[in-house]
Order: sequence, then C-alpha cells, then structure tokens
Amino acid sequence: MPEVESAPRRWRDVALFCCICVATVVAADLGLRRVSAPRYVREVQDALAEYKHEDPTVLVLGSSHARTFTYMDAVARSRSNGSTRVMGVPLEWGKFTSYEWVLQERLRPFIEEVENGKRKRSSLKHAILLTAWWDACGKDGDPPVFNLPSRAWAFEHFARDVADRGVTAHNRNYVTARWLEHWHGSILVSARGHDHLVSAVRDLVRPMSAEGKQKQWETHLTNWQHLIEGGAPTMGYEPELAAADRILAYFQSIGVDVTLMLYPLMPVTLTDLAKETVLRPFSKLMRQVAEKRGVRFIDATFDHNVVDSDFQPDFDHLTPDGHNKLANWLLDTKLSFLLETQPAGGQP
Repeated sequence: MPEVESAPRRWRDVALFCCICVATVVAADLGLRRVSAPRYVREVQDALAEYKHEDPTVLVLGSSHARTFTYMDAVARSRSNGSTRVMGVPLEWGKFTSYEWVLQERLRPFIEEVENGKRKRSSLKHAILLTAWWDACGKDGDPPVFNLPSRAWAFEHFARDVADRGVTAHNRNYVTARWLEHWHGSILVSARGHDHLVSAVRDLVRPMSAEGKQKQWETHLTNWQHLIEGGAPTMGYEPELAAADRILAYFQSIGVDVTLMLYPLMPVTLTDLAKETVLRPFSKLMRQVAEKRGVRFIDATFDHNVVDSDFQPDFDHLTPDGHNKLANWLLDTKLSFLLETQPAGGQP
C-alpha cells in the first residue's frame, strides 16, 4: 500500500510552498524597484500631519501645483532666518469646491485651534489661493469628486459617508488610498493603475527608438493641448466661482492678507486657441473674483521664469529643479512681500 502522508507533513509542505511564493514576490519587488522606484509626492495628508506641530506664516491652498510651495518653504526660511514659513496644501485634481472642503473640514481646526484661551497658532499672515484654468470648469451632473476620499478624508468622514450611503465606489477610494499608502514601499502595489513600471520594464527589454519617443511625446502634447482647449464650453462654472469667493472671504474674516494667484503653465502646451478661449477668459474671471473681495491678484500663467524643460513629461508638473527655480523667482518678484515683516495690505 502507498504510504499515507501525515497531516503535519502536509502542512509543512504547504508552509514551505507559501514561503517560497512570498520570497519570490519579495525578490521580484526588490528587483523591479531597481528598474522603477516607488513614487511618492506631497499630499493633503502630509500637510495636515505637519500642521499639528507647525505654525506657518503663509498658507497656500491649491491643486498639485501647490507642491512648489514646499520647495519655497525651505528657500523662504533660509532667506528670512525662519521668520517666513510657507505651508503648501496640494489637493491633486482639485477644484475650488474641493479646496473649500479641505479648508473647512481639515485646515480650519488647525487655524482656529485655541489653547489656554489664545489661538494656538498665531503666526498666519498670508493666505494664497492657487489656481489654474481647470478649477473654474464644470457642469451640472458631474460625479462626486473622488480625490477627497482618497487624499483628504479622515476615518470619521469615511464612516459618516458609509453610514449615510452605504459602501459605494466613491467612499471606497478612501480604503484603497489608505491600503496603497500602507504598501507604498512595494512597487508592485504602488504602481497599480499607473504606467510607470510597465514603461520602465518595456524600455529596459526593448528600448524605444528616438523616433518612437518623439512620436509618443507629440501625441501626449496634442492630447494635453486638446484637454486645455476643451475647457472653453464649461469655463466659469458658477458653483466653482462661488466656492472661490467663499474661500477668500474666510481668510479675510480671520484677518490675514489674501492673494489669488494663477500658476504658470508649460509654454508648449498653450495653443493660440487655448489662450483666447480658455486662459485669458479664466484670468479675467479670476481678476473679477479678486476685485470683488479687494484681494491681491497675481497672474503667472504666462509671466514666469520656467521653460518647457523645467516640466516633467506629464506637461503639467515641474521637476525638482523647476520647483526650486520658480520658488526663488517668485520670492524675488511677485511674492517678495512674503519675506516682509508685515503684510503688504492685500490690494490688487
């Protein structure tokens, strides 16, 4: 009769097989990290974690472009011997309505926190609402903004939404984002939904020709140009403009100097059509929003010191050197008042 395998031996074999599988996955992950390292950028949650123990003099609220102001923080602290402290709060793919949510739900408790009868953080002098054309576009019936659950919610917001609506595709973004954060060090996990790893492996195995790279670049550029031009039909969406006005009004109500600023865009992405139908109308709208509140207005859409090579291949975000270049230039020019001892008055 054949020998009957004992249960303990079977479990040992299963355990050994599992260990081999885990070791294989870990080895593959470590190897692939050498090809394409996990990427992490500053998010709302990072700013909130800092705010617990920081007392900024400048608060910048905006989309992913607000990451420039993290670089500016280091420059400003160095130039001012620590008296100017800049906190950038970047909400990826944000718009004015979502910036307002972040302000009221996540930032306001820090801004207004009281300790021993006095405001715990009393140094805030300047607030900058940073924006670009995307923020003023929208249409009725737009789906819920997915970037709030993934990038700005706390557990209490998730629990409240589940209690009200049940588990939905919208609130599951919170769970997915927290899971990915937990496994950020794994390229196999963090690369899910992105093309970074696949592109890196493909380039390693079969490098793309110079002609192929140029064609790919031109295709991405055309798509980005069309994206900007596509903002024309919904430019000036009233709910977004109203949210921008409320953000400015809040900062005015707490007595800080307020600036509405338009962020630089990659020059090559700006077609004549986009300039005439999207970017200049957007600038005019934002100037009107600023004038209504009597706050400073800065338009750096075209007036800046960065060039195409300072931008990443996504045609939207600056490289680290580009961030530093722009941060230094802004402090030398349009935002030099941030280094002054007293606010500059907030007039447009």
